[in-house]
Amino acid sequence: MDKQKNLTPGAIAEIPRYQADIAEMKQEIAKVVSGTLSDDDFRTFRLMRGVYGQKQKPNIQMIRVKIPWGKATAEQLETLADVADKFPGGDRKGVAHVTTRQAIQYHFVSLEQAPEAMQMLSVAGLTTREACSNTVRNVTADALAGVAADEVFDISPYAEATVRYFLRHPVSQNLPRKFKIAFSGSVADRGLVTMHDVGALAAVQTINGKEVKGFKLYVGGGLGPTPKAAFLLEDFTPAENLLRSIHAAIFVFDRDWDYGRKNRNMARVKFLIEKIGFDEFKKRVLTERDNLKNEVYPQISIFEETPPTLSAPLLAEGGDAQFLRWKETNVTAQKQTGYSAVTIRLHLGDIRSSQLRSLADIVRQYSNGTLRTVIDQNLMIRWVKNEALYTVYQKLSQAALTLPSAGRLADITSCPGADTCQLGITSSRGLATAIGKIFENGHSADADMKDIKIKVSGCPNSCGQHHIADIGFFGGAKTVNGHQVPTYTMLLGGHIGNGETSFGKHFLRVPAKRVPDVVGKLLDIFKAQKKSGENFRTFVNRVGLPALKTELEPLSILPESADPASLADWGESAEFQVNVGKGECAA
Repeated sequence: MDKQKNLTPGAIAEIPRYQADIAEMKQEIAKVVSGTLSDDDFRTFRLMRGVYGQKQKPNIQMIRVKIPWGKATAEQLETLADVADKFPGGDRKGVAHVTTRQAIQYHFVSLEQAPEAMQMLSVAGLTTREACSNTVRNVTADALAGVAADEVFDISPYAEATVRYFLRHPVSQNLPRKFKIAFSGSVADRGLVTMHDVGALAAVQTINGKEVKGFKLYVGGGLGPTPKAAFLLEDFTPAENLLRSIHAAIFVFDRDWDYGRKNRNMARVKFLIEKIGFDEFKKRVLTERDNLKNEVYPQISIFEETPPTLSAPLLAEGGDAQFLRWKETNVTAQKQTGYSAVTIRLHLGDIRSSQLRSLADIVRQYSNGTLRTVIDQNLMIRWVKNEALYTVYQKLSQAALTLPSAGRLADITSCPGADTCQLGITSSRGLATAIGKIFENGHSADADMKDIKIKVSGCPNSCGQHHIADIGFFGGAKTVNGHQVPTYTMLLGGHIGNGETSFGKHFLRVPAKRVPDVVGKLLDIFKAQKKSGENFRTFVNRVGLPALKTELEPLSILPESADPASLADWGESAEFQVNVGKGECAA
C-alpha cells in the first residue's frame, strides 16, 4: 500500500530528510550508551527530535509525533497503530495519545527503540522533528477548516505552508524557548489563536477593487502559570506577507530575548512583550519584516479537498435513541450541502491501535481517506455523506468509538499529569475520570450541556488548558495533620472565542477526592438558579464568585480525621507524596 497517499507535496519532499535525522539519532544514542556523550549534552539533541523524558526511569521516554495542522491519512493511522503496538510499555502498550496540540504521543518507550519508531513513522511521512524543545512546535488549526459554515476561507494551505517553511529553518533551531503558531478560519476561533505566540485569524479586505485574503495577526499569547492574551499585531496582513511576518516575529524573539535564555521561566514571547512593551515589540517586528523584503518565500499552493467517491454499501438509518443522541452531539453539518463532519470523542485523548486501524478503513470507505486530530484531544472524520451517517455510526460502534457528548460538558480535557510528566504533581487523568463518572450516575442528564467545558492540569503549567475552561483545575498539594494531600485549585469563567479571551478566576482550593462532589453541587446550583437562555459563563458573572463560594466552600474542607483513602490521589492506593522531577519543557 502507498504509505504516501494523500500527503501534500511538501510532506513528501521532507521524507529523505527524516532518514538523515534517524541516522544521526542512532549515532548520538550510541555515544550515550558508550559513555562518550553525557545525558545532559544529549538532552537538547534528543528533545529536538521529539523524544522527551518521563519521570519513571532515565531511559524511558515519551515520543511525540507531529500531525501538522491535524491532518492524518488512513495510511498514517495504520502506521501510528503499528508504532503503538510495538514500542510503548506498561499499561500504555497499544495506546496512542492525542494531545491538545493535535500531535500524537507514545509513553514508556525505551531510548534505544526511538530510532526504529522514527523509521516506521518516516515511511508514512510522519516526523518527531521539532515536536519538543526550543523550536517552532506543531502548527495547529481549526479541525473544521475547509468545511466550516462560518469560516472566512480555508486556512489549511496557509497552515501547511507555515509548517514546511519553518521546519528545520535556521531561525527556529535554538530559540529562547518553544514557539507556538495556530490558525483559525472564523471569529469562533476554534484554533485558539489568541493564546499562541503567533495566531492567524482569517480575514478578507477589498484592495483596489479586488478581494484579498489575509489574516488578523496576533502575537504574544500563551497559558502556563501566567496566562496572557495575545496582542493584535496587524488588523490585516495580506496572505503574501504571512510567512515574512511570522519569520520577523520569530527573529525578534530569538535575537532580543537573551534574558529568557538565562531565566527559562520567563522565556516566552509574552514576557519579552511585557519587558519592552507591545508598541516597541510591534515596531521591531515590522522593522525586521521590512529588512526581510529580499528574502524569498515559497508561493503558497492553494489546495481544496474534494468530495469522496462513495461505493461502500449503506445501512438504512435506524431510529434508536443512542444513535440519535450521538448524531445530535457528535455530528456537525458542513458548508458543503449533503456532507457532515463526525467527531470521535476519545476518553482523555487515548485511542488503541485496533481502533486506529478501524478508523483507517472507515475513512477510506466513507470519507476521503483523511481525518483530523482536534485540539480538545478528539478526532474528526469529515466529508461523510449524510445518508452514510448511520452506517459510519455502526462501524464506529464496532470499534467502541461512539462516545456521545463530543465537545459538551462530559468531554473533559486533561494533560498526562503525574502519571508520566516530570512536572506533574497530581494525577489529572485520574481526576478527569472521576469527574466523568458523575455524568454516568446522578448527573447523566447534564452530560450533553453546551457551552461549558471542564479542563484539568496536573500542575500550574496549564498543559490541560485549565485557564480557558468554564471550570478549570490545576494540581497542587497541602499538608493536613502531618500528611500530604493532593489538591486542586479551581478556576471559573475561562473562555476563548467570538472576539473574547478571558482567563478563569481562582475560586477554591479543593482536596482531590472532593472535586467531583464540588462539580456536581456547582451544576445543581447552576440548573436551579440560571435564567432562561443563560449560559454558564454568564451565570457565573451574574451570581459572582463570592456567592458561589459560600455554597461550595463547605464541600472543599478535608476533615482533620481524614481516612487514609482521602489522602491518596485518584487511581492510587498509597498515601500521596509529591514526586516532581526536573522538567524538560525549557531544556
